[in-house]
Amino acid sequence: MNNNYFDSEEFQEMLRNYEEAINNGESPLLDSDDFTSIAEYYNTKGETEKASEILDHAIDIYPTASAPLIMKARMTLINDEDDVKAQEYLDRVCDKTDLEFNYMQAELWIEQNNEEEAAELLQRVWEENEDEQEDMAIEIATLYVDYDMAEEAAMWLERHDDKESPDYLEVAARIELARRNYDESIRLFNKLIDTNPYSVQYWNMLTFAQVLKGDIRGSIESSEYALAIDNNNTEAIVNKANGLYNLGNFAEAEKYYGRYNRITRGDAQSLLFQASCLFAMNRFQEAAFLLDKAETMADKDMHYLLHDIYQKQAFVQSRMGNLDKALMHINKAYELPVDRNEILVFKGHLLMEHNCVKEAIESFSEALDSSKGSPEIMLKVGMSLYDNNFPKHACKIFKKYLDVTDNNIALPYLAACYHDMGDREKYLEYLKEACRLVPQETEIVFDEQFPEGVSPENYYDYEIQNEKQ
Repeated sequence: MNNNYFDSEEFQEMLRNYEEAINNGESPLLDSDDFTSIAEYYNTKGETEKASEILDHAIDIYPTASAPLIMKARMTLINDEDDVKAQEYLDRVCDKTDLEFNYMQAELWIEQNNEEEAAELLQRVWEENEDEQEDMAIEIATLYVDYDMAEEAAMWLERHDDKESPDYLEVAARIELARRNYDESIRLFNKLIDTNPYSVQYWNMLTFAQVLKGDIRGSIESSEYALAIDNNNTEAIVNKANGLYNLGNFAEAEKYYGRYNRITRGDAQSLLFQASCLFAMNRFQEAAFLLDKAETMADKDMHYLLHDIYQKQAFVQSRMGNLDKALMHINKAYELPVDRNEILVFKGHLLMEHNCVKEAIESFSEALDSSKGSPEIMLKVGMSLYDNNFPKHACKIFKKYLDVTDNNIALPYLAACYHDMGDREKYLEYLKEACRLVPQETEIVFDEQFPEGVSPENYYDYEIQNEKQ
């Protein structure tokens, strides 16, 4: 459904009449397509429960109508991740020639890794609908790019004749994004914006492309253009919040996360981000409150999100001096079906911070033993030891890491250990290799030690020059 339709007077009048009837306790008199349009409007606003209720009502009144059953199938697949139930809704559609029915059936098969069946269905439907082929090329290309199947999407997009139409440019930009051709994707999104500079959707898509490219400042600027058009656009608000957070501007980021949560009534992920901002500003009590709220709002199957919430809460409680509460949240994380060895390293890190060295070493040792000497766990243990001012012990871990892996990421940390131990010869030896092999990681480790403007590739040369002076 084109978002422009939702802005039309025709739709807005229908929406007003619908909401007025609902508020008066009346049952709105609408056909199945109109119910589905209103459900889709609420779905685009993030009000998925309301959208689902409208579809259920429409299906009760029109049990075999295509539109509400197809949308219900799509929401069941995407929101509930239940492909079996989605297929059940789709099977109830009577008109099997409906294009939307066939798109949804193909999507279900793609989701179930039945790509060949999906391709055969779409090709057959294409051949049977000659008058619809221009629009079908866009729809099918969009379906494939939604699943990051860039080459399939590109093949279908080539069947669309108008290479300058906004629909073509949008899908083409998304295909380049899926191919990780970020500069080309950004060029196409900008071209798309030239066709309609007041489209919030286009600005938000440009923002996303800039984030993937790593142009955080550019993404913030694009989100500001989107907000200038629609000050309450939740996607633009959270995009700007994410950009500010990535730049370390936690105070401003927290304001935008808070604004997003006020408009949407919050979700677990955004509450976690807002709490992370508060934590970075040492506002621990406020952070703990939001994390408790995030925990209650998170779906119990969202294991990795719950893990992040528990870990952040452990950090917060630790900083407030509540080690017992911090360990309680670590234990909650340990019960989740995630990498328990990483949790053991994190537990050791917090114990180190509270000078419980013996217990911390036991936790580190358990993680290393349980992971059978995993290089990744080894690296995390070394970093924790270094962060807690145990450079000699960290040095041994980093050396062992370099012995068992070809990854040079430990080099700058090893250089930092020797620097802190006062061994300048070894420090310079490892710094030289770190600058040559892993300059980005070297910049992270030594960011505060070298003047702004000195590139990480030149840290070693800078030290040698200073030594000669």
